Amino acid sequence: MRLVQDDATADTEQMTITRSLTDATYTIPETLNVRKEVLLDRNAVSSATVQTQGPSRRPVIEVVLTEKGQKVFADITRQNVGKRLAIVVDGKLLAAPRIEMEVPGGRALIYGRFSVEFARELARKINNGVRK
Repeated sequence: MRLVQDDATADTEQMTITRSLTDATYTIPETLNVRKEVLLDRNAVSSATVQTQGPSRRPVIEVVLTEKGQKVFADITRQNVGKRLAIVVDGKLLAAPRIEMEVPGGRALIYGRFSVEFARELARKINNGVRK
């Protein structure tokens, strides 16, 4: 996981995602300036699963962090509320959700208007990256 910043610098690389987390119909590529510094690597993530929430039963992706990753993730989210956090696996940008609040409990939820199929695919890709 890495932070996204507004402007390109020597410390960023441009990465493109083709699927938005906020609009299931949005498939136009979005290029982001992703910081090169890795804040959390695969050793900080335990698993990702698809859950449903609320009366609409919309899918959300739950990312469970390891004990080591919990404190680091809490610090990252506390210090970067409002910024986007890039999820990069095998050099590919999978998603870049906005940090809405500090996440102290070691379980992060990725919300969006996406299909169950997209949520399952993203969770699978995260899990495959963790297992490498």
